[in-house]
Amino acid sequence: MTVKLLKLLFDYSKQGKIVDQNYMDKLVEIVVREEGLNNYVRRTKIVTDEIQKRNISSDRITLAVYSSLYKRISLYANNVNRILECYEQYLPLFTPVEQLFFRNITISQIILHELEHANQERMIEEDYQKESLETTILRLSDKIVRPRHIEKLLESGYPSHLIAIYIKAKERYYKENYMTDPHERLAEIKSQQQILDMLELIKDITPNLVDYEGTSKIERLLRGYIEYDYDMISVPTFEYLQNPLAFEELSRFHCYQNNYDDSLKVAKKHYSLEERLTYGLSIDQKEYQYCQEVLQLSKKYNVG
Repeated sequence: MTVKLLKLLFDYSKQGKIVDQNYMDKLVEIVVREEGLNNYVRRTKIVTDEIQKRNISSDRITLAVYSSLYKRISLYANNVNRILECYEQYLPLFTPVEQLFFRNITISQIILHELEHANQERMIEEDYQKESLETTILRLSDKIVRPRHIEKLLESGYPSHLIAIYIKAKERYYKENYMTDPHERLAEIKSQQQILDMLELIKDITPNLVDYEGTSKIERLLRGYIEYDYDMISVPTFEYLQNPLAFEELSRFHCYQNNYDDSLKVAKKHYSLEERLTYGLSIDQKEYQYCQEVLQLSKKYNVG
């Protein structure tokens, strides 16, 4: 799949073409076919309305949306262009060839992020025989704010005014806990890794892009981690799952212990640093500070 995605990216970029509906359709077609997502993604749309759509659950600009109900991925072109304008500050880091790729890579990652949400739906619904760490975390967090529960309430004839209260509560939780939401963290990290996998195949002509996107991955891995004054680092997945709808099952999760030190010991015993960062598990202060130092020394953090 990586080679096919790279060929699409390479062909468009070398011609000076920018992501359009045709590119989006081809990218989605490749991933849907390779990942078995035919039952989860059936249509795409680039929205070009002048109105800047905002996420109903937050004050963040919406770049793209995956709808499990309509099995559709929508890309909001005006909002994406606004983000790309902000990213122009990084163009001096790249050669003219790399600059051709940069814009399309950025948009591709946004689309891949939404495709990862579709893949998460598939994992939750289908992968019962493969209870991996990822599916365990996704199923736990799915209990809190995912729309499937709202759809079931609608189908069952649940009173509309109570559903409205339920939806508002979920929207508030999503907004307040967006940075620690496992669905969002994993979609960001895994889509970023797909970009890196592509660039690694042509790293001889895109060394600065590889460096930049590698830094971007570290940023995504650190998403939701906070360093406290008393030598402790917050644990994104645990922070998010400490909700009444999921806490009972979280308490049986093997990486979750009654105190910070025990949780850290268990996580270190079973998982590498990158695995723990990927899944939002416990890391220690030295590991956190090391990652921060890597960021601060990177070209991306020293542009200009």
